[in-house]
Amino acid sequence: MNTSRSLSAFLAMGLAFSGAGVATAGLHDSDADFYGRTGDVMAINLAAVFGGSSFSGLTFNGAGGFDVPSTTNWTGNSFSSTGQFFLIPDVDGGSSNDLNINAKGFQGTLQGNVTVDGVLKSFEVTVREGYTGNGRGMVVDAGDTVSVAGQQHRLNYLGYPTKGGSSLVVDGDYGPASTKAVQLFQASFGNSKPSYMDGVVGPNTTKWLNSANAPQWVELVDPDPQTGYFDPYDGNGNFDILPGTDPGGGRSGATPQPERWATNWAVETIKAASAAVSGTQVINGMSTDDGWGSSKWHQTHQAGMDIDLNVPGSVMNYGNGYLSSSEQGVVNEMVAFVQNAAEGCEIYKLIISNTDVRDAFNDKMDDLGLSAYAVGDSSGVHLNHVHMDLRTTGATTMTADAAGDFDISGGIDAFDIDLLYKNLGGDASIFNLAATSTLVTQKDVDYLVRDILDTQYGDADLDGDVDFGDFSALMDNFTGELGLREGSEGWATGDWDGDWDVDAADLAMFDLYQTAGFNASQQAVYDDFVATMIPEPLSGSLMILGGLGLLMRRRNA
Repeated sequence: MNTSRSLSAFLAMGLAFSGAGVATAGLHDSDADFYGRTGDVMAINLAAVFGGSSFSGLTFNGAGGFDVPSTTNWTGNSFSSTGQFFLIPDVDGGSSNDLNINAKGFQGTLQGNVTVDGVLKSFEVTVREGYTGNGRGMVVDAGDTVSVAGQQHRLNYLGYPTKGGSSLVVDGDYGPASTKAVQLFQASFGNSKPSYMDGVVGPNTTKWLNSANAPQWVELVDPDPQTGYFDPYDGNGNFDILPGTDPGGGRSGATPQPERWATNWAVETIKAASAAVSGTQVINGMSTDDGWGSSKWHQTHQAGMDIDLNVPGSVMNYGNGYLSSSEQGVVNEMVAFVQNAAEGCEIYKLIISNTDVRDAFNDKMDDLGLSAYAVGDSSGVHLNHVHMDLRTTGATTMTADAAGDFDISGGIDAFDIDLLYKNLGGDASIFNLAATSTLVTQKDVDYLVRDILDTQYGDADLDGDVDFGDFSALMDNFTGELGLREGSEGWATGDWDGDWDVDAADLAMFDLYQTAGFNASQQAVYDDFVATMIPEPLSGSLMILGGLGLLMRRRNA
């Protein structure tokens, strides 16, 4: 047998060891993948994947969970010529195709179809939980239509309404409605009233919109409310919400409390503190659904950072110099709220008319070395409740998605390598890791495998070794020259050259980069497999290639 000729023929099949070969993206043009998060406006560029100059018939299969605005209105360029569009995930969720009803908004995979230069193509858009605060998808400090739309959508995701309680229309038009929503958002982290804020999305507001602990505007919901006539002294569960005043007076429980909204910081503090003390805590009020409306009852309750905690009737006085057991109970509750403030905030000031409670609380703070303090109020406004002021402890920078985590799953795995192979020649803004070209090339795959994952071609399970376990994956999924499952394979199944088949080329790649030797039984399995599945001229070439690989490894050792 002319092994030299066989080896040359084998190498001519398209094997690439160090970036010389290119797997064509055309094999999977009908399986393009895009990823984003619920709180992000997703920019989809079909031209970067499919090429082409004429796009039409954009449709999605299945139910809702998203909106696609007019690309022309946003960018001035039509989808029909650019292949670019924007997708806005639903922040409310609940559609029939929502895969995670416990997470905020829509999460799931949307199947799309489009005609490119007369040819029907398909693609998928996967929406994952959360929002992006660092990297592609984050909110930016800019005034163009697309940037403003991202700001509006993020405010909707965080729950911040405009004045009147309505969600913002995500249209990229920064008008009065957006200004009011931004003012409320700014007041939450700025420890102020919305009317005092500038309503401009500048650097600091952008930082908070992208922060990992960005405040969210939420409703406090009592999981076990009282039934029938409301009795503040016959509580149910960890906390009750004081009802609103009925028409004509009284609090029967038939009128909902209008000030039952706040930041998630305040709501989480109420839940944690109420669970930490005995009895049922009665919450007198926080903010209205839009914050602004609280001025009707409380001038200081407009930012969702204020909590009014009801006190027993025996404590509704100015104090007499003696701390009663009821007053001590209120002190304990105040301490519990301070100690159980939600992550990202603190209770720094409390107001109560009862001076016995005030003084005992301040003494306790001194004993505990905490900075919160209570002040008195001789006007009588705070006789029936303790007012608590919250403030943020600072924004937390969100960690960027790791380079190579293309499906934003939180880890880099074999599927990310498959995605990179699918996009060779494609969208460099997402997949260009090595930064050696304006296009995505095999060098980007090299960089992902060798530099980011710190492994080598042939490592199917990405454990850092090219060993018998990886050979087993190849053997179990081998398509061979018959192509029995052509186009269905990937890295984890032994397709290491990205041609979507597991064949002799992948076996040769395994031989070249194998790092762990076989024992006798494993070698027998390998030899039998090669003899059975690989045509004779190629099997001889594999032996030579394996020997060359061994020499190379020894020479590099």
